[in-house]
Amino acid sequence: MLLGIALHGALSFIPGVWPVEDSQQSGDLFGLLVSFIHGFRMQLFFLMSGFFTAMLWKQRGLGPVLRQRSMRVLLPLLIAAFTVIPAMNVVIDAVSDPAANASAAFGEAPAEDPRASQTAEWNVWLAAATGDPAMLDATLTAGADPNAPDPTFGVTPLAWAALEGRTEAADALLRRGAKIEGRNRDGSTALHSAAFMGRANAVAVLLSAGADPNARNANGETPLDSAKAGPEVTAYIAGLLQLTYDEDETRRGRAEAAALIAERGGESGAAGSLGAKTEGEAAQGTGAEGDDYNFVAPWYWEFVYSDALTLGGGEEPFNLMHTPLFHHLWFLWFLVWLVALFAALAALWDKFRLRWPPLPARLVASPWLLAWALPLTAAAQWLMGVEGIVPDFGPDTATGLIPPPHILLYYAIFFGFGALYFGRNEGGERIARGWPWMLALGLLLFLPGVIFTYGADDSGAGVNRPLAVLVQTAYPWLMTLGLMGLFRALLREGSRAVRYVSDSAYWLYVTHLPLIILLQYAVAGWALPAVLKFAIVCAAATAALLLVYQYGVRYTPVGTLLNGKRTRPQRTAPAAAE
Repeated sequence: MLLGIALHGALSFIPGVWPVEDSQQSGDLFGLLVSFIHGFRMQLFFLMSGFFTAMLWKQRGLGPVLRQRSMRVLLPLLIAAFTVIPAMNVVIDAVSDPAANASAAFGEAPAEDPRASQTAEWNVWLAAATGDPAMLDATLTAGADPNAPDPTFGVTPLAWAALEGRTEAADALLRRGAKIEGRNRDGSTALHSAAFMGRANAVAVLLSAGADPNARNANGETPLDSAKAGPEVTAYIAGLLQLTYDEDETRRGRAEAAALIAERGGESGAAGSLGAKTEGEAAQGTGAEGDDYNFVAPWYWEFVYSDALTLGGGEEPFNLMHTPLFHHLWFLWFLVWLVALFAALAALWDKFRLRWPPLPARLVASPWLLAWALPLTAAAQWLMGVEGIVPDFGPDTATGLIPPPHILLYYAIFFGFGALYFGRNEGGERIARGWPWMLALGLLLFLPGVIFTYGADDSGAGVNRPLAVLVQTAYPWLMTLGLMGLFRALLREGSRAVRYVSDSAYWLYVTHLPLIILLQYAVAGWALPAVLKFAIVCAAATAALLLVYQYGVRYTPVGTLLNGKRTRPQRTAPAAAE
């Protein structure tokens, strides 16, 4: 939980990923910190959750499991959904205002500055995507950066215009300083975007303006590769970016775009990239040699990113799987699902009086567990990161009402192992016996894993998806088991201080994000090193929330809801002198 505060505190120092962008950017350093934490944090959380869920089941029965998890997990989540999350959205809207960002990072904007009347929806990316000339002119005149990737998806204004086929907007952006080779977060250019969506008119405009037909994204793919994207990848990315498209029209547009790119000397950078397959290869489930890993269950991706789970219409339809609801508290909702699945299995176990756990001790309570845990986890990890098109170190997350099955399955592996381990609980003597070498190996694997995942440089050199999946699979297990051993060695005896920190961490994590964002906004323009500002943000947020916890939460009904009843210590009266 506390590592989550550090993770979110670091995001303002990474370009293009957060509502607040600090004036002192240090993306490489903080990007490594975020990857380091994200690579094992939630896996460890779900492992612990599975352990204590199984403990409660075996000690008290299934009914108390459901009551306790409803009180400690579901009810706090529902309360936060109507308090903390709306507060966070209000804060995000406030700091996302162009005038507010200008004020925070560069001093107060002049009163006559047009940005003073803008809202979060009035931005250069929306103007480019909708092709609204008045909005686009206003945002650029107000000082909007025509090359800045948007904070949500990392797509530049020119690329948004290309994705939607807005040629007039593309022309206007190019006249106003947009770089024809400006890069999106994944290293792609606007030409990649236009080719991907089959916007042949935009492809022609960009090529005429000097776009490189052989530019490569972070995976080494060219615009011609983007024009050959497979249906599963198209459905995934279009759904992610909330783009509407007609499959037949996109197919025809791509053929025309590919011809235009080829006329300018464009070539393919990776055979069968972006999941492209011929109909025969798709029917057989095979593809170009060395690229089979990109072609995974197209029917699944088409369903996940289709309109099958969308309710309503209009400009803002509600998608049961992808419309964000729970934000940073998504893991609590996942835990509700996993407890429900656990309860169903536990009921069957009780009914048929089966032995728990069903695996031999050696495969649960010793490092031998890696023999089955690593392959199982690797299979789930293989589906992460948009099938390798948008790489990320560690598993995906999801904040919608229905978790994507592959993401829920991934975390269910760790939750399930925690439940199995309780049945063989031997106090950590065997499972974490080699904790020093496990921690050391996990740390040694981290940097190579990041290189395999993201690439050694912007050209994508060094990207190797099979090795990236292997490292991302081994890393959380090594760190989790190693940390279990480390804390067993350090905290063999009980500690009141550690228990207090443990109790407060739940409150701190649930409520920290609005305060973190406000503090990031407050220090964004300070002329201090990024590391120092990061420390100030995290320390100030933690200290303030600890004070609230101690004096306004710990011994109140809110504290009881989160951690159970805590009794305030009674002061002992001094003994009377004889």
